[in-house]
Amino acid sequence: MVAIAGGIATVLTFVFRKYSTERAMRVVLMTLTDDERLVFEAILRSNGQAYQDRLRRELDLSKSKLSTLVKNLERKHAITKERYFRTNVLKVNKEFLGG
Repeated sequence: MVAIAGGIATVLTFVFRKYSTERAMRVVLMTLTDDERLVFEAILRSNGQAYQDRLRRELDLSKSKLSTLVKNLERKHAITKERYFRTNVLKVNKEFLGG
């Protein structure tokens, strides 16, 4: 009986975590501005990873505008930023890639 209860608790925990993560992702995506969504979708199209300097040229944004958008996306936990020489590598968080 204890094993069955433990199994049910484990399954419920897994389902709840999956549901809450998906719900959080939907909420984050709904809060993105048009410009943030443009940047986020461009990173997604690049297989979830893009160099900030290339992205700036691709989207025709100023350095300061893109930097601000990147900071906002980081704050919303949609992307991560890692320094790479004189630019940054922008990566979509795993939750948004389905992994």
